[in-house]
Amino acid sequence: MNSHSIQAIAELFKAISDTNRLKLLKLLQQKERCVCALTKAMDMRQSHVSFHLGVLKKAGFITSRKCGKWQYYSLNQNDIFLRFLILSALERIPEEEMAEEFQRLNEFIIQQDQTNNGGKRCPV
Repeated sequence: MNSHSIQAIAELFKAISDTNRLKLLKLLQQKERCVCALTKAMDMRQSHVSFHLGVLKKAGFITSRKCGKWQYYSLNQNDIFLRFLILSALERIPEEEMAEEFQRLNEFIIQQDQTNNGGKRCPV
């Protein structure tokens, strides 16, 4: 998003005004993740996670790439304004508030490591 009009900035804030979207951004802060990992971490249906990811992507906060049948999401590194905005917000979220999500994510990663049947499962 190159335009930074009042309306455009209002839309950016609208995109991050949801706790689920902020949690998704926090989960993506360190590393790109596939939808299946984010779904497990958030303990939500895949369709709900995809909806929130779509809102964040449309606003420009995240990018995605396809690898085989998996879609990976990461924070947008290209727009300095958006990067600064989101990192400023994310650093204020205490790790304790995300403990359950990170616990579920770590359990999912361990499970994937143990059951990766010849690459047929998501390579987290």
